[in-house]
Amino acid sequence: MKTIESPASSALFAADFPGIMEVEEALHSIFAKAEGVTRDICLSLNSGGKRIRPALVILSGLCFSDLSFEMVNTGVAAELIHMASLVHDDVIDKSFTRRGKRSVNAVYGNRYAVLAGDFLFAKAFSILSSYNLAKSMKYFTDAIEQMCDGELNQAEDSFDYKISIDRYFKRIAQKTGILISSCCRSGASVAGADDEYVNILRDYGMDLGCAFQIIDDILDFNGDETKLGKPVGNDMTNGDITLPVILLIQNPFYNSKIIEIINTGQVTKDSIKYINDMLKASGAIERAYEIAENLINRAKSRICNVPDSIYRSYLIQIADGMLNRKA
Repeated sequence: MKTIESPASSALFAADFPGIMEVEEALHSIFAKAEGVTRDICLSLNSGGKRIRPALVILSGLCFSDLSFEMVNTGVAAELIHMASLVHDDVIDKSFTRRGKRSVNAVYGNRYAVLAGDFLFAKAFSILSSYNLAKSMKYFTDAIEQMCDGELNQAEDSFDYKISIDRYFKRIAQKTGILISSCCRSGASVAGADDEYVNILRDYGMDLGCAFQIIDDILDFNGDETKLGKPVGNDMTNGDITLPVILLIQNPFYNSKIIEIINTGQVTKDSIKYINDMLKASGAIERAYEIAENLINRAKSRICNVPDSIYRSYLIQIADGMLNRKA
């Protein structure tokens, strides 16, 4: 295998990254073989993705063995599951933009979007079953079950200002953490790592995924719409009470103001601006960021128990890169 230069940033999905070109080629082949509108939708989705999940699968595996066909196919399945979940999320959230472009539901409608997501899920599990990747299939089916449960919990908590931090963490572990965790443990498992190491990668991925979601929730308020590819304040508009707002509610100086807005059930652009001002003034954004940073530090401390290699270093760099995300 060729020597790989250490990347200058968290963009570990570049063409020279080990295994990612194979993932890209497999995805393109899958989508090119689809027909009609299914093919059009899939090809429109297959651009702009960071490929973080397949990268985590492959890096976790490379910590224990050489790059393998099974590792690449597990990465492909992980990306298909991620794509499917994004398509379905946009339907649920009534989001009309994704990565700066019109979402599938905006272009084709909810019916086509739901069916396209189902197609992607089916393709993912077709790959896992065809190559007898039974453990990975178990990890990913468990993840999808948890992701659905998390979405239902989020719907139940809509515009509920009483949501606790514990409830929030359970939700983000289900919605985001579990899939990233499954990617990491799948890669290690496919590579033949001992259970001890598979569990370390599982826990690393969960910490990483939860930190990723917290940063996402912060960016929903203070991010740049052109970089995010979606409107700022979209979560709050949909009634999703995230960590920065929970921390704001805990502040006695601001809680009555934010509760009043939440209780209206109608969050306008002016409301978002007002909430953003309160978040900055109260220090809630900084506190949320510190919580994400603590998760990242814990993830890195876990991964230090894995045998030293350039691939372990990449996993640490991915963790550090999470804290510097702009989109």
